[in-house]
Amino acid sequence: MTMSPEISASVVTEEIDSPLSKPGLAILFVSFLLAFPLYFSILLYFHFNSPEPNQSRSKKEIPGGKTSLEIRALPTKLELQPIPPIDPTYSTKDFLDKMVFVVNPTQSHVPDRLYLRVRSFENFSRHGMDSLKETKVNPDLPNFLISGERSHSSNKQSSIITMTFLRNFESTLPHPPTLLSLGGPQEFLLFEDGSIQFPATISPGDSYEIEFVPQPFFSADIKVANLPKSSVYLSVPFDSSGVEDISREAVKGAFNSSEKAVSIGRYIEKNFVYNRWSPVTKKSLHPVVDFLKHTKEGHCQHFAAGVVLLCRLNGIGARVAAGYLASRFPKSFDKLFVPNGEGHAWAEILTDKGWAILDVAVSARNREINFKPSFPLPTTEEIKRQIENEIEKNKKIGSGRYREEGESLVKLEKEADLTENSNLKSPPRVENHRWPEGSETGKGFKPQVPGSLSKNPELTKKHLKIQAKKEKTLEGRYDRRIVFSAIIFIIFIIEIKTG
Repeated sequence: MTMSPEISASVVTEEIDSPLSKPGLAILFVSFLLAFPLYFSILLYFHFNSPEPNQSRSKKEIPGGKTSLEIRALPTKLELQPIPPIDPTYSTKDFLDKMVFVVNPTQSHVPDRLYLRVRSFENFSRHGMDSLKETKVNPDLPNFLISGERSHSSNKQSSIITMTFLRNFESTLPHPPTLLSLGGPQEFLLFEDGSIQFPATISPGDSYEIEFVPQPFFSADIKVANLPKSSVYLSVPFDSSGVEDISREAVKGAFNSSEKAVSIGRYIEKNFVYNRWSPVTKKSLHPVVDFLKHTKEGHCQHFAAGVVLLCRLNGIGARVAAGYLASRFPKSFDKLFVPNGEGHAWAEILTDKGWAILDVAVSARNREINFKPSFPLPTTEEIKRQIENEIEKNKKIGSGRYREEGESLVKLEKEADLTENSNLKSPPRVENHRWPEGSETGKGFKPQVPGSLSKNPELTKKHLKIQAKKEKTLEGRYDRRIVFSAIIFIIFIIEIKTG
């Protein structure tokens, strides 16, 4: 049946100028119920299928039983317990499977032994050492020189390295102090324990460029810092009466604090034996006291903690640093390989110009700088393939929906990697639980553009190209959202008017 113009006009007039009748209200309500789920479902579709940078999601339950990323990390506490021997490596493939990251020096004066600090421990706990500063974002100049004078190394030339990760790694960057500049895919914060932390974990293919001034090795001509007795770097919160005689013997003949620190290092190196499977004889004692007084055997953690304790008993501020010692490589090779199991601990002395290394476990362990494996070292192409394989593993874990439970996964935009076929899908990353609460992305230090520190125009060009693609993709995604929102709004209005 066709309506006359008069009746149509009256109906339209009633909808605009007159209150709705009860049937009209019912029709409007039904129209709203029909339109709202459609509108909401479209928003959900674009929200979850095109995640924003830095979008947080919970851990995914993976078919087949694998539920989370496998992430390499160093301990957050020193337990001073026996360490099992490192499995032997017989082939290039085994070597790559154990590899955590590769260091590419961009300058010839990078030292043969490169200390890469991850974190430090200043507090003697009941059964070892830990840190009370790992969550405090208030960096002091002895750790970082992003601003300020160069302290110790004002006369030294800065060095630049590029670190490329082959595995998922914790959200704390191994780095050579003292930091000047950092380039990479994530923003970062500087913490009082000497660590550089990211909002989320490091993914395979991530590259970080680091400019640094080499941290000095402690010597008798370096002045020790004057600290108040209440300083945490002088604290000994347990009964040390059993080692006071040792602390006096270790500094016999030394005239000042600097000579005492050097003498303590020599005493530990001379009178103690390196042993990964360190024995425990007195469980009632603190492990470092047991090491100094009874067993006289231990690994790098024991040596470092022993130096720190004896230094503190002599009024010298000290702490234990933990990370990696990249030294086992042929001098003729252009890369430093850092495999899993090569973690290391050493003592750091607080001087009037910053932290200095006092590592006695190197000689005790008899590390070989001119390490020469019986198999060919991996080529650049083999490293690339290894990274691509790890990225594929991550993709299987990081795709799809995530449940609202367990550890949180973060999607961060990936800005630099070694793979040729990198796409706009960000790698899954586990959130850093030490990242300050309420410190959203954009609150940390902004990294340098990849390639800018290493003077690599190809890497910079690649980064800018990826960024341009991302911006274009984001613009297209926002345009689609606006169009669909407008369509739903129009449909909603039409339903109201025709209802």
